[in-house]
Amino acid sequence: MIQQQKTHPVDKIRENYNDKIKQLHQIFTDPALETFLDKSNSVDPLQSIEDFLDKIDECLLDANDAKYMRAFRRFITELECFKLRAVSKNRKQHVWNPLDECFSDFVNRINDCEIYFTNEPYPTTEIVLAWLDQSC
Repeated sequence: MIQQQKTHPVDKIRENYNDKIKQLHQIFTDPALETFLDKSNSVDPLQSIEDFLDKIDECLLDANDAKYMRAFRRFITELECFKLRAVSKNRKQHVWNPLDECFSDFVNRINDCEIYFTNEPYPTTEIVLAWLDQSC
C-alpha cells in the first residue's frame, strides 16, 4: 500500500492564499503610491509574508493545520501596509481603502493626497479577514 505524504501546513497556506498574496503585492507596489513614499518606507508586504512563512515552523512546532492558518491570518491583518493612511488633504474623511480601490484611482479622484502611518490597521481586521476569505 502506498502512503500519501501529508502536505505541510505552510505549503497549504501558500497554495490557498497565493492569489491574495499576489494581490497584496500588486496593491502596495502601485507606482503612484511609490512616488509618495521614500525608498525606506516601502510597504510591499511580499517579503514580510515570505519571511513569516519561512520562520513559522520555529514558533509552531508540531502544531496542527488550524494553528498555522490562524497564525497566518493574524499576521496578515497586522501587516505594516495596513497601517498606511492615504487621505484627502481637504477632506480627511476620504480615506483610501487598498482592498477596494487602486491607489492611482484614489489619487486621481481626490487630487490632493496626504500619506502617513498610524498604529491601527485600515481596513479593520474583520474586513481584511473577510477579504482573505473571498475567492479570487
